[in-house]
Amino acid sequence: MEDTINHFKLGFVERIYMEEYFKIFITPKIKAAKSNKPKYGYCWRICGEKSAGHFHLFWECYIVSSFGEKVVSEIRSVISSEIDFNFSVVYLGNLPPELNKQDRYLLQISLAGCKKAKTTKWVSDEPPTLSE
Repeated sequence: MEDTINHFKLGFVERIYMEEYFKIFITPKIKAAKSNKPKYGYCWRICGEKSAGHFHLFWECYIVSSFGEKVVSEIRSVISSEIDFNFSVVYLGNLPPELNKQDRYLLQISLAGCKKAKTTKWVSDEPPTLSE
């Protein structure tokens, strides 16, 4: 994986994105399908979701989404701009075109840090914190 990432000569932000996408995460939904035991499909954050896939674990789970909302709120206060808290902005990086270059870079770094914090707490029942 490291050779593939280095081949592209990416910057810091792009490198974090690539590392995240190269990782393979076995979700409860995948585990349940492989074992034929539906009880293994429940979200390990104990939110009640019965079929927790990638989208649920990184975005939809209310325990994790509260962390994302806090990050976006902090970003809004720093760059003094209204950033939407939606999947397109936070995960796909579709940033508002009116952002200046410095704010755009700060937003990209902050969102990459948010994603990295989520991946480090991947199997934890606790969401990441802003200090992490």
